[in-house]
Amino acid sequence: MGMIPYAGVSFLSHDVIHDIMRSPIISRYTVDQTAPIPQNTDNHRARVPLNTWAQLIAGGLAGMVAQTSSYPFEVIRRRMQVGGVNNGQFIGMKEITLRIWKERGFRGFYIGLSIGFIKIAPMMATSFYVYERCKFYLGI
Repeated sequence: MGMIPYAGVSFLSHDVIHDIMRSPIISRYTVDQTAPIPQNTDNHRARVPLNTWAQLIAGGLAGMVAQTSSYPFEVIRRRMQVGGVNNGQFIGMKEITLRIWKERGFRGFYIGLSIGFIKIAPMMATSFYVYERCKFYLGI
C-alpha cells in the first residue's frame, strides 16, 4: 500500500519541481544552456535538460516529498512485522494504526523520517538524474 503513493507522489513532485525550475525567472540558472535543443517527436514536449545540480536537487526533493507522503505506511508495516502477533492473534493494520495514534499521536507516524531523508535524497537524486538524462539522449 505504501508503494502506490510513493511512486505517484515522487513522479508528480519531480515534474512539478522541474516546471518550477524551468520558470522564466530562474531558468537561466537552472536550464543547461549548452545542451542541444531536442526535436519534437510524436507530439511529445521536447525539453532541454536542467543543469546537473538542478536535476539532482529536483530528484532529491521529489524523493523527500514522496518519502514523507508514504512514511506512515512504512511505520505501520514495520510495527506489524515486529509485533504483529499478540497472544497468538494477528494484529491487523487498523489495530496497529490505532495503537500508534494512541501512543504517540500524529507524530508517531513520522518517527525516524529524518534519518530516512539521509538515505532517500541521494538515492532519488541519482535515480531521477539518470532517468532524465536517458530520456533526453534517447529522444523520449
